Amino acid sequence: LIPDWSTDSDARQHVRKHMEDVEIVCIEHVHNPTLKRQYECVRSVMQESYADVSEQCLFHGTRKLPPAELCLGRQGFDFRLAGDRSLYGRGAYFAEDAPYSYAYSHALDGNPHSSGVRQLIVAKVLCGQ
Repeated sequence: LIPDWSTDSDARQHVRKHMEDVEIVCIEHVHNPTLKRQYECVRSVMQESYADVSEQCLFHGTRKLPPAELCLGRQGFDFRLAGDRSLYGRGAYFAEDAPYSYAYSHALDGNPHSSGVRQLIVAKVLCGQ
């Protein structure tokens, strides 16, 4: 889910706050109504069940997968599709530190080592202690 920014400039400000030196070529707002409803249901359950749940705007890189495929698919962030060689085990990893996620960002030219245009996801994430 993309945060509810009213304009591209809101999104640009958020990214620039974390990555001043990056040239932003384009911002795409991807809305998946099905996943949004699922997220809102899970958020309600978590907020009722746990006192320390917060919602944060975090960054996520999808090195091999174009972000639109992840956001527009039926599953969204599905930890079962994650790689087995992650430091803390299988899961969808998000970071407050945009440059960290940028290192895992998707390269449009398909070369993960290129310095060309890259894609990064900014998403609302439910966090606990």
